[in-house]
Amino acid sequence: LESGATTTMEQLQVGDSIRTGPNEFGVVYLFSHKDAVRRSTFVSIRTSENGSAALEMSPSHYVRLANGELRRAGSVRVGDALLDRSNTCVRVSSVDLVVKRGLFAPHTTASRGELVVNGHIVSEFTTAVHPLMARILLEPLKTLYRMGAYQLAGTVHGMGGRSLLASATESS
Repeated sequence: LESGATTTMEQLQVGDSIRTGPNEFGVVYLFSHKDAVRRSTFVSIRTSENGSAALEMSPSHYVRLANGELRRAGSVRVGDALLDRSNTCVRVSSVDLVVKRGLFAPHTTASRGELVVNGHIVSEFTTAVHPLMARILLEPLKTLYRMGAYQLAGTVHGMGGRSLLASATESS
C-alpha cells in the first residue's frame, strides 16, 4: 500500500492505493476476479536475489521480464530475469506449481497496467484478453472511477457479488 503497509490480495479493496512501480502508485478501481474461496493452480516463482515471498500467479497472468517482454507466468523458466519493486533485474531461481485458495485480479489507475506483488513488478493483464485490447476495454471504467462514479467500480467476478455487467442488464 502507499502507506508502506503490506496487504494480501484477499484484503485489498477498491480505493486502496498500491505500489505499481519503483516510485509509482495507483488506486485499485476494479477487480476482474475476486474470489477468496476458489481453489486454483498457480505458478510459484522464486528469485534468488530477492528476499521477498514467492510470486504466485495464475499461469495465464503476465509478468514483465527485465527486457520489457510480457510473458505468461506459466512460461517463466529458471534463469529468466524479472524486475523487482526497485526496477532491479532479479533472476528466477525456481518455478513450481501450487494449488491454493483464492483468485484475484485487481486493476489500478496506473498508466502502465502493472502492480507490485511480493516485491516483483507484474502485469495486471492475463491471456484472456490481449493486454492492448484489455486497456482499451477498461479505459471507460477507469475514467468513470476517476470522475467519482465509484458505485460502478468494484468486482466483475467474485465473492458472491453480482457482476457489474449482470447488474446493469438486470436493471433494464
